[in-house]
Amino acid sequence: MSLGWGLRGFIGGGPLGAMIPGAFIGLLICLLLGRKGSDAALITAFAAIGVGFGGQETYGQTIGLSFQPETQWWGLLGLAIKGAVWGLLAGAFIGMALELPQWTRSDIIVGIFLTMSATHFGWKFLNEPKLIYFSNPIDRPRPELWAGLLLTGVTLLLWLHLRGKGRAPLALAAWGTLGGGIGFGLGGWIQVIGHHAHLPSGVGWWKVMEFTFGFLLGLSLAIPVWQRRRSLTGSPEGASDSGAPNIAWPAFAVALGVALFWANEVVELRWSFMLIGGLLAAAVLQWRALAWHIAITATYCAFAFDLIEHWKALTAVWAWVLVVVTTAIVAWLAWRARSVMEMFLLLVWSSVTVAVVKLLTPGAPKAREDGLILLIVFVLMGIVSTLLSRGEWQSTPRHA
Repeated sequence: MSLGWGLRGFIGGGPLGAMIPGAFIGLLICLLLGRKGSDAALITAFAAIGVGFGGQETYGQTIGLSFQPETQWWGLLGLAIKGAVWGLLAGAFIGMALELPQWTRSDIIVGIFLTMSATHFGWKFLNEPKLIYFSNPIDRPRPELWAGLLLTGVTLLLWLHLRGKGRAPLALAAWGTLGGGIGFGLGGWIQVIGHHAHLPSGVGWWKVMEFTFGFLLGLSLAIPVWQRRRSLTGSPEGASDSGAPNIAWPAFAVALGVALFWANEVVELRWSFMLIGGLLAAAVLQWRALAWHIAITATYCAFAFDLIEHWKALTAVWAWVLVVVTTAIVAWLAWRARSVMEMFLLLVWSSVTVAVVKLLTPGAPKAREDGLILLIVFVLMGIVSTLLSRGEWQSTPRHA
């Protein structure tokens, strides 16, 4: 997840970019637990969506406050709170997917729409009035959403507790709150120290902050999964086979990826991805064949768009062709893949490849002396992640 977060900060921002580390952690949890087929697809999709929710947060100005001596601790507190809320909602969503049979489909869908109401209430009555505000209130104040997302996570946990007996959502949410809060707060503090000391980091202190946040949040979500591995190992009966594949799904997935990107850009709603992500989660529950494409194809499509935005070529026909064709290839590979490991390799190396291409093109954001170092770091982290995950896959019990 550290790699995923570093990539998220480089090849995609906002909630769509946050789906990268979300999909990573979902895939690795499935490898660890021996979850497979449509069950693994749903868990990965929910993980991508759940982590994506936190991507609606604004924190650039909060980091700016942490650089100023008079507002340093207020800024760091804001980062810790926003990271904690991010981890809480992500953990609750992943935990819900891990124990999905504990609830009926209608329970989950009702819970999702309840969370949308909670998001709007928290944003409207707590964030919008700026009662507790962690951005710059004077210079271009940003609309925050952390209170809306906090209320969202609490509402979802309460609903799941009332409607079922699953314990994973609360456990992952609690650990995610801890790891997210410490990860973002500590990462922000390290960035402040490095920035003020003018020390070279090799990759930039902002990137160090992202790596730190991703690592500690990923660790915090792994711990409760490992503690419950005996009860969570193996897919529920009947969930190991996703059914006969249909060639129409990859074509539909390409359209979905493009629609997802533009919907997130044009919907004039502060919590637009809460609506989009909730609808995607409901669609996955109804049509499991969509799950891999939401987790893999739509995520790829998002950072492919980011690449052509970097090239300033969104209006060029060839850029559109590039996105559609490469997304179609990824959709076809996701449709053809028959294991979680293949999905993991597809997403890791497609995202690392896009990052390398972006780093090597003229005008890249990191086209200075640390650009080569960052390129090497991304590739090495991809290799290490691949080796570790392959070892986990090979050690997974056959009966799982």
